[in-house]
Amino acid sequence: MLAVASSSASHGAGWHVLMRETAAEGPWAAALADVDGVKPLASPEAYYGWLSALCETVDIWTTTYLHALTGDDPVVDWMLGTGLRPYVEALSSDSDRRAFLDAYRARLAPAFPRRADGTTLLPFPRVFLVARRRAR
Repeated sequence: MLAVASSSASHGAGWHVLMRETAAEGPWAAALADVDGVKPLASPEAYYGWLSALCETVDIWTTTYLHALTGDDPVVDWMLGTGLRPYVEALSSDSDRRAFLDAYRARLAPAFPRRADGTTLLPFPRVFLVARRRAR
């Protein structure tokens, strides 16, 4: 049997770090304290250790895609469909959601500036693995 997997390794990426910092430092902090957000992946070495005892071959690699995003708030727009969702849903009012997102945008702006051509570059790390089980 062949198993192929890919997962985002973005827990430590700048936009996730800034999101968690923003959540912890504002009037919304208490409401967001128990949000179950994106969890860190194990290291590639850990995956190798777990799989190599069971599999004949294990190939693991990492890469970082450089997404060229467009729009007024492209990183926020990207994150609203994924990592930001549990934070935004935990806030009970539109004004709290707007204030939280505005504070997050302010932190993102210097870290992910819009380029002269209108794009914002977002480095997106991924971990890939392919493992083939030993024949029985």
